[in-house]
Amino acid sequence: MSSRKVYCGVPVDQCNGQQVTLNALWQPDGVKNKKSGKLHSSHEEAFSCHCRHLVSIGYKRVGQREFESPHGPILVLDKKSHFGSEFRKGKEGDKSSSRFTPMRGRGAIVESAV
Repeated sequence: MSSRKVYCGVPVDQCNGQQVTLNALWQPDGVKNKKSGKLHSSHEEAFSCHCRHLVSIGYKRVGQREFESPHGPILVLDKKSHFGSEFRKGKEGDKSSSRFTPMRGRGAIVESAV
């Protein structure tokens, strides 16, 4: 298992990522026990998962990163290589070394409407 994973922003029940233990302060949408969530092994996997989710809720894909909303504007996602928020395992010697913690300033889930 890699020491870095990527969060896609999709509700847990619809995400196809790997179930992992998260830092207690991080509580993604849809998590029942508030200590676990789903993460992906790469930015590209997180991007694909988010794209599948958008299509499932009614968006129409009109380009590589562009999705037409059923209500009007076009949604543009961040580049695949930057998409998603990076998580890392706890530092060595840290009690939380088995939990994933968000990395500051490492990626984002960026959507912009045009």
